[in-house]
Amino acid sequence: MLIAVAPMASAVSLSVTKLNYLDQQVFTTSAAKRLTLKNVGTKTESIWTFKVVSENYRMITNTCGTSLAVGQSCYANVVFNPLSVGALSADVTVRTSLTNTAVSLAGSGISPLAEKVGPKKWHPGHYAQLPNKIDLAAVKRIMPNIPPVIEGVMVPVVWSKIETSKGVYDFSALKAQFDVVKAKGKRMVVLFQDMWFDDLTPQCVPAYMLDDPIYEGGQQVGLNAEGEPAGCETKRWVPAVMDRIIAAHQALGKAFDSDPMFEGVTTEESAVVAPNARDYVDQLKRLGSALPLAYPTSLTNMWINWRTAPYTAELIDHLYRSGVGFGGPDTVPTTLYTNEAYPFFPQYAGRTYSLMAAQPTHLIWKENPIGEGLLTLNDVFHFAVNDPQGINATHLFWWYFKNDTSPYDFFDTVDVINANGAVINDTCPENLICNTQ
Repeated sequence: MLIAVAPMASAVSLSVTKLNYLDQQVFTTSAAKRLTLKNVGTKTESIWTFKVVSENYRMITNTCGTSLAVGQSCYANVVFNPLSVGALSADVTVRTSLTNTAVSLAGSGISPLAEKVGPKKWHPGHYAQLPNKIDLAAVKRIMPNIPPVIEGVMVPVVWSKIETSKGVYDFSALKAQFDVVKAKGKRMVVLFQDMWFDDLTPQCVPAYMLDDPIYEGGQQVGLNAEGEPAGCETKRWVPAVMDRIIAAHQALGKAFDSDPMFEGVTTEESAVVAPNARDYVDQLKRLGSALPLAYPTSLTNMWINWRTAPYTAELIDHLYRSGVGFGGPDTVPTTLYTNEAYPFFPQYAGRTYSLMAAQPTHLIWKENPIGEGLLTLNDVFHFAVNDPQGINATHLFWWYFKNDTSPYDFFDTVDVINANGAVINDTCPENLICNTQ
C-alpha cells in the first residue's frame, strides 16, 4: 500500500519583490525602504541569509535573527547611497529553510546639485527693497541716495502690467529702471508680483485671463493677516494659471538673465488661500523646477511663509534639489513672530541660499515691537544674518523708506549694517556653482 505524505507546509512571504528608489544625488543617502518577512507556514523557519551585498545600498536595520516562528514577522530597512552616476541595481538575498530568492533594488545616482544647476551669479550682501508700484521717476530719485554698503536693489515687477496680451510682454519700464540701477553700479533683483494686499480691487493677472474659464478667473480677493478682504491673489494652484506664470518667467529670463548686473528673481509670498494645499504645493513645485531653466545664470528664489502646510518641508526640499533658494518678506525674531518656513532656515543653512526681506510690516506698521522697545534693528540684523537658529540670509533686502516720525527708516538700517561690518552669509551653498564675476 502506498501512503501519501503531505508536503511540509513551511514558507516565508516577502512584502515586496522589488524596491524602487527615487533618483538620488551621489554620496547622499535616501530615505529608508522597508522589506518585511513573515512566516506563513506551519513550522519555525530557519533564516540562513538576509543581506544586501552592494556598495550602493545598505541595510541599516535588520530585526531578523536566525529563525522565524510561525506567524511572526521581521523586517529590514534598506537605504540607497549611490557612489556613481547612472542606473544602479542590487539584490537583497533571502535564504531560509525552504526559500532561496532575492528582492531586487533599483535606483539611479545623479550628479551633485551644483553640477545639475550650473554656475549662477553670486553677489551676496545687503540690498534695498524699493517700494511697491514704483516708477522710473522714483527710481531716479532713490538711486543717488543708495550708499556704497548696499550691493543692489530689489525692483517690483507687476505681472498684469508686463504681459499686455497673451504671450506679449513689455519690459520697457523695467529696462529703463534697470539702466538707472546699473548707472549707480548696483545690481538688480526682481520681485515678481502677482499678489498684494493694499487695494480692494486691483488686477493681479493679465487681462486676458479674467474671463477665460480655463484660468478659473485667474485671481481672487485676498485675505490679509487679520482675515479681512484685501487686494488680490493669483490662483497659482490652477495648472493653466501656473503655465502662464512660468511663461512670464521665461520671458523675463530671456530679456534679463544674460546681463551680469541682473542678480536674480524672487516670487511673492506663498500666503494665498488655496482650496487644497496639496494642489497648491504641487504647482509651486512645478514653478520651482521651471525657474532655474528660465534664468540659466541668475539666482531664483521663492518666498515661503504661510499656507503651504502640511507640505512645507516637501516644498522646501524640492526647491533645494532644484537649485532654488527660499526666503520671505518678514524678518522678525521668532520670539515675536513665526511662520511655517522659519524652522527650515537653520536646517538649510549652507545648503541653499536665502533671498530674505526685512520689511517694516511686523516691525513698526501692523505691530510695533521696535517702537515699543521689545526689539531693536540690531536684533533683526542678528536674527537675519548670524544667529545659527535664524534666517542665515545670503541676500538681505531692507525696505527703502524715509519717515522722520517712524521709530526707524532705511537710513537707520544702513547704520546698523555698517555697525555690523556689513557681514552676510557669503559662502557658496552646496546646491550652486557660484560665479562671483
